Amino acid sequence: MNESEKEIFMESLIDNDGWTVLHHACLKGNKDMCLYLIGEYPRLLSKKDRREQHCLHLVAESGNVECFQSIADLALKDMNESEKEIFMESLLDNDGWTVLHQACLKGNKDICLYLIGEYPRLLSKKDRREQHCLHLVAESGNVECFQSIADLALKDMNESEKEIFMESLLDNDGLTVLHRPCLKGNKDICLYLIGEYPRLLSKKDRREQHCLHLVAESGNVECFQSIADLALKDMNESEKEIFMESLLDNDGWTVLHHACLKGNKDICLYLIGEYPRLLYKKDRREQHCLHLVAISGNVECFQSIADLALKDMNETEKEIFMESLLDNNGWTVLHHACLKGNKDMCLYLIGEYPRLLSKKDRREQHCLHLVAESGNVECFQSIADLALKDMNEIRKRNIHGESNRQ
Repeated sequence: MNESEKEIFMESLIDNDGWTVLHHACLKGNKDMCLYLIGEYPRLLSKKDRREQHCLHLVAESGNVECFQSIADLALKDMNESEKEIFMESLLDNDGWTVLHQACLKGNKDICLYLIGEYPRLLSKKDRREQHCLHLVAESGNVECFQSIADLALKDMNESEKEIFMESLLDNDGLTVLHRPCLKGNKDICLYLIGEYPRLLSKKDRREQHCLHLVAESGNVECFQSIADLALKDMNESEKEIFMESLLDNDGWTVLHHACLKGNKDICLYLIGEYPRLLYKKDRREQHCLHLVAISGNVECFQSIADLALKDMNETEKEIFMESLLDNNGWTVLHHACLKGNKDMCLYLIGEYPRLLSKKDRREQHCLHLVAESGNVECFQSIADLALKDMNEIRKRNIHGESNRQ
């Protein structure tokens, strides 16, 4: 190949994400390889992937400051200072992320501070979801990195102004910087944020989700306990339970509903142990927490919670209770599991509560309608075998009964 053909070939080497060989090298922050590739095939430097990520986004993610500087020097060659900053601000991927957003998500303090020092206007940029870089550092869990960037963002503000600024950092979902790490269950940064900006603890997002809803979803019991201790401070036992029952999002979900959807047994059992009345709460669609555990597919979690809900009932009462758990669509726990096509959960439920197999919802949908919708052939076959076997048994009994009458 001649030189032109070589470059064309190298540019055409694109994986399913639209990454060139330079993108791959940049993600690892390998300076020598990156500079070699740019030297040999200079047009690679301007290529973006399918998400509109420039190679500088990936170097920022790698955290290698020296590699970023070297590649930026080549990309910004012949530009004045103003043009350099404009160029760096214009490097936005499909999510509206700058190179600083990318670096912040990894919580790499060195490259974050370098980028803010070189291109200070990046610090105020938000992405398409209105996420500030501090949202992403909070999600990363790196307390030291958050402190360093927050110090720059809050420079020249008094204490009151700092708290107001931090409360005003809301993305399109109304999530604060505290909501983000709560969803990850990162205790250290959650406690740091509450300590520095205590009013964040009472903030709810656009769906009326409190940070405790999200910690419950994360499954981290220790993180939940720590934040709950702060939220429930100075309350007696009765007030604590009332407060926890009153934490309802727009769907009427309690913290237990959120934990159950993820099928995290430890936090589910912790919540029921601490706030037992949560076990009987239903959401606005009349969904019991067992509906959501069934969706999660975690059989062990379902068994553990069902044991508590069915305590002191005999076998008949247990089956009647489980049949009576109907949401607004008339869905049983089996309907919910079937829609997810989770074979293990479906077979467990049918084994424990066989009459669920014949139940139809308000639209006359059998659980097989929903398994078919899930697309799981193996699950459909398994449940169909049981349903058809059941019908065959009924037919035999009917024939036998007719014979006896004759």
